[in-house]
Amino acid sequence: MDEIITLLHRISIFGSINAFIIGIFLIVWKEFSKSKLFFGILLLLISITNIRNYLMHMQVLPKEWVMQTGFLHTTFWWPVLFYFFVFGKMGQDVYKQKIHYVLPILGLSFHFMISILGYHEHAFLKRIANIHSFLEGGSFLFYIIAWYKLLYKEKSTSSNIATKLIPVVTILSLYLISYPIVSILFVTAHDLLQPYWKQIFTFLSFYESFTIFLLALFGLTEIKALRVLFDNGQQKSPVQPIEVFLEQIESRKLYLNVDLTLENLAAELKTSSRVLSESINHFASLSFNKYINSLRIKTFQEYIKANRHKKFNIFGVAREAGFKSKATFNRVFKEFTGQTPSEYIKEIEKLD
Repeated sequence: MDEIITLLHRISIFGSINAFIIGIFLIVWKEFSKSKLFFGILLLLISITNIRNYLMHMQVLPKEWVMQTGFLHTTFWWPVLFYFFVFGKMGQDVYKQKIHYVLPILGLSFHFMISILGYHEHAFLKRIANIHSFLEGGSFLFYIIAWYKLLYKEKSTSSNIATKLIPVVTILSLYLISYPIVSILFVTAHDLLQPYWKQIFTFLSFYESFTIFLLALFGLTEIKALRVLFDNGQQKSPVQPIEVFLEQIESRKLYLNVDLTLENLAAELKTSSRVLSESINHFASLSFNKYINSLRIKTFQEYIKANRHKKFNIFGVAREAGFKSKATFNRVFKEFTGQTPSEYIKEIEKLD
């Protein structure tokens, strides 16, 4: 059994190192977005926690030191960061959600109190530790419900992003909920489960390894411009591939990607950002952003004529057409058509 646990810990540490590297990429990569920032920080914190646990298991770090190091206890932040990631993926301003900082700060404060004063030296702190475990479990459950509510709300407007996020939300939900369950059992039924703790921790190590690998893989899908590293950027003239690039953008509807940037579009088309930008300027006489937005506005208008707004709300249709932000959509639509989206819809409905 000890050999199995050691093997699983080694698999977990390998996944944690990969997650750590991918997390850094998401934070510092030039294809920056708020949602990527929060997911990158989440990967860093999970990987650091698991590396710490591995070093403690290998007796490189003393268990007493780990228990007393409150700044390494970051589990309260995990569900909040993932909530911000999901919220940001839906084009919302996560920085306005300041209320969500309260619970992790409270949990971290409890942990600091227990760490500094000593769990075993104060009967009162044992009660605080129990409260800490239940508070952690409650916060995880609250945010798991919040994630699924966000996904349900997103599905009522546009199903694409919600469908992509459901698997990773489910995997992370099962992973997070295991932490407080074990903590509560450890506090309330430690002696009763004494013969089974090794098997319980073996299973958790296995699922931990599985989860970290999947989160790291999902993080890779967020670095869509990573392939730019392998783009030699040696094409000198934009003239020859002009029609090919624009034809692919329009025929493959690449502009529907709400996270589209010049860099990740260039990577998708296997060219450099400079060549693609020059191609668009030369052929369409528009900047990259204006060209993409013109295609999205045209698609939105086609969707309205097909009565999609009767299935989703107006912004849901705009999301389907590739817009990530409601404010940006309203501004761009007015700029291109001289009308608000509502005015345009009323005009179309009169013609019908």
